[in-house]
Amino acid sequence: MTSHESHENGNISSMLETAGMASSEASAISRTDLNSERTKEDAERKPNSASPTTSPVRHADPKLSENSFKHTLSYVEEDFRRMLSILPIPLHQVVPKFVVKLAARMLFRARLLATDSLFDFTIVFLRLIVVIFFREVQPRSSWRIPRAGPIIFVVAPHHNQFLDPLILASEVRNAGRRVSFLIAHKSTKRPLIGRFSRMLKSIPVRRAADDAKVGSGTVTAHPSGDETLLLGINSEFTKQAQVRGHVVLPKSTDYAMAEVAEILSDTELRLKKPFPGDAASEALRTQDNEDPSKVIGTTYKLQPYVNQAEMYASVYRQLSDGGCLCIFPEGGSHDRTDLLPLKAGVVIMALGAMANDPNLNVHIVPVGLSYFHPHRFRSRAVIEFGMPINVPKDLVELFEHGGTSKRQAIASMLDIVFDGLKSVTVRAPDYETLMVIQASRRLMSLPGQQLSLSDKVEQNRKLIMGYMQFKDHPKVVALRESVLTYNKHLKQVGIRDHQVERANRSVLRSLALLLYRLGLLVVWSGCALPGTILNLPIIIFAKIVSKKKAKEALAASQVKLFGRDVLATWKVIVTLVVAPILYASYAVVATTLAYRSNSLRLIHKRLMPLYVMLGMPAISVGVIKMNEVGIDVYKSLPPLIASLLPGRRRVIDQIQQERINLTAQLHSTIAELRPEGWNYTDIARGSYTAKAPPIREELEQMMYDGRPLDSTGGHSLSHPMNVMDEWLFGWSSSRRKGDWGGHRAEVVENDLGANYEDALQVYEHETDEAHRLTRDNRGKEKRRTRSQDYRERRQAAQLSPSSRKDSS
Repeated sequence: MTSHESHENGNISSMLETAGMASSEASAISRTDLNSERTKEDAERKPNSASPTTSPVRHADPKLSENSFKHTLSYVEEDFRRMLSILPIPLHQVVPKFVVKLAARMLFRARLLATDSLFDFTIVFLRLIVVIFFREVQPRSSWRIPRAGPIIFVVAPHHNQFLDPLILASEVRNAGRRVSFLIAHKSTKRPLIGRFSRMLKSIPVRRAADDAKVGSGTVTAHPSGDETLLLGINSEFTKQAQVRGHVVLPKSTDYAMAEVAEILSDTELRLKKPFPGDAASEALRTQDNEDPSKVIGTTYKLQPYVNQAEMYASVYRQLSDGGCLCIFPEGGSHDRTDLLPLKAGVVIMALGAMANDPNLNVHIVPVGLSYFHPHRFRSRAVIEFGMPINVPKDLVELFEHGGTSKRQAIASMLDIVFDGLKSVTVRAPDYETLMVIQASRRLMSLPGQQLSLSDKVEQNRKLIMGYMQFKDHPKVVALRESVLTYNKHLKQVGIRDHQVERANRSVLRSLALLLYRLGLLVVWSGCALPGTILNLPIIIFAKIVSKKKAKEALAASQVKLFGRDVLATWKVIVTLVVAPILYASYAVVATTLAYRSNSLRLIHKRLMPLYVMLGMPAISVGVIKMNEVGIDVYKSLPPLIASLLPGRRRVIDQIQQERINLTAQLHSTIAELRPEGWNYTDIARGSYTAKAPPIREELEQMMYDGRPLDSTGGHSLSHPMNVMDEWLFGWSSSRRKGDWGGHRAEVVENDLGANYEDALQVYEHETDEAHRLTRDNRGKEKRRTRSQDYRERRQAAQLSPSSRKDSS
């Protein structure tokens, strides 16, 4: 059991205490109440569980009776009015009634609902935002999403405040489902985010922390010694506090919280339970520096009691109608490397919905989000869908009994959900450990191999699982120190791990390649410079606002480390607001200049605003791609410069040898610990995509030179720089075309399984043999390069038992 699991299990009772009281009204909603509330709509509203993309009216019988027809048509009209009210510019009070009736009849004949159509249009728009902000978003195992029935998507970690829902909604819609979100009521008050949330049919949730207020005076421990009594100094408990609300102490106490059981007076409160932790007790007994005999206590905040019955009723209704919900069970976004303790609300919703409707079968689908620099523009992400979890019927029965049985059911179901999330998330205890795992994953890669994002995430997860199991083993401790030292040496030299293998070319080749790439950098920079200057106001303003918002979020949060989880969100929001204003101003300037020009025809002068408003977004997208390639070219220059500096070649040789020894040490450590339970299976031969696993016949048809056609592994990193390097110089580290495909069948048929070193040996042996045959057929020898020497040294270090023993 990890430290996170033990911490969560140790505090499960306190979490349930907080969430259980807030949801007691929801769980007390009887099945009869919900059914009676839905009977008003049953005539015109049918469950959409049969098909996730269909609406109620699509199943309308053409031979409906007159009353049923009127009921259904009235529902379509009401839905159309609802759609008009949630548009960015509300039109429900402007559009005439005959237009509403005409539109409703057209939608009825087309078997569509206006809100569903608006949802789909919104998803298309938001998908454009995702495509522009991220260089690549790779879905994995989205075929696991059930095609029918109620679903609760449980997503973690929550590293991007409002971009996480966009990615999930886009991928779920590709799978044929529409998903609604639970969103903080505070966020719905924001102009842009609030509109989008209503267009996506989100359910607002009031959070007590959003309405917390600073309490008057201070609070101290009661002189009687009763820890459930709280004494206030200059406080106003009768005006500010609420029964079933909470008292929250400052950050120094780790925001210790206790529920108010009774308000005795303006200066006395009775708590349901004492504050947890020794830090809270010390803060309540803080003494005055000038008069040590005087206790001044500590400042505090008061959170009101929030009745969530309406929210839970909306959730139950959505699930009973066969809909999909998305919940981020950590409660809020953060930038930590591990998961936060899960809130119990997600399992209360699932158990409560099935308790209110015995015929309901709710699926909980765990979803993992893995980012490569989530706060940066043009970063990469992987979204992985786990196996659907069926809610056990026996836990539903325990939940219905209430009391201790209810708490037991919630705790057991929460454990099941947490186990599901562990299978799709990469969880590291700290940032340094995450860096060690990522470096180890790069060291495990086959020579010349380009893994897809999903493969990288899977390898990171398996390495972390093994590391957390054997982190105190002497071999693993020594390996960690070696990897950290290697990372430090790379930083000192100014190169990256993937550049080490080819960092020591001959001087002439390095100089020629440096000049060539400098030329590329000048060309790409020159092409991107005009567009960059035009969009510079957006870039500067987005950077300033996002940093400011990150500082505000960090100051107001109890869990954030740097506030990076809000950076990407505010960059997108600022761009959506500022870009239209900036482009409109450019259109005004361009139109003014056009009318002053005598060389343009009148039609072009009149269409100039349209030209600018359509052309600027296209220019901006082109600039993004050019800058992207230019930055990649720029990052490739340091190893070339380092190889030309006097004395650096010897340093790079040492780093190459250090990497060889470190790789051998890593393999030998995993091989030694494999009998003890470190099961690191080889995933290099497959690529994880959103599609279902193909059968063997389909796999053979999908192979092209040994690579699956539907894999994005490595292709997302390809750009003209790589193509020109290979075409002009032939210095790329990639293998010759056909070499890998030629021996792939033997590797697959031998079924090497989990022995990664065997796979590496076969790869090296077969590839060298293929090169030898090619040289014999062509009848000429090619000069050995330093990169070939490096690969041979690496192979020898991994094949030699003595070198493994020395390195370990």
